[in-house]
Amino acid sequence: MVKKVLQSFGLNITTHPRCPLCDQEEESIDHTFLLCRWTWTLWNQCMTWWEVTSCVDGTVLNWFYNWIGLCPKAKYGRPWNTLFVAVTWTTWEARNKKVFSDTETSVFQVTDHVKFRVAWWF
Repeated sequence: MVKKVLQSFGLNITTHPRCPLCDQEEESIDHTFLLCRWTWTLWNQCMTWWEVTSCVDGTVLNWFYNWIGLCPKAKYGRPWNTLFVAVTWTTWEARNKKVFSDTETSVFQVTDHVKFRVAWWF
């Protein structure tokens, strides 16, 4: 869970509430998985594999509901859906490495992990 959710449960979070990936904005689910400049760079790099560009309407839930319609090539349905899960999972992993191990991961390293996961899971 992100710090904001933990704080809503009354847990005393002693670290600052900013996103561990960009250290610019307050961490939230939408920020961490979609709006963070670090995460958005990752999404854009991965979407270019399918020659897809998109704008974001602001929430992860809406992003998820609209995801399948973003890829114009119907034959890519299953790997395209796999990409969504791979990006969110790998973002969460990079976030936790920073929070719990103070290990910085570049977007380019994470992009390689996403490529591997899409190939392996598909």
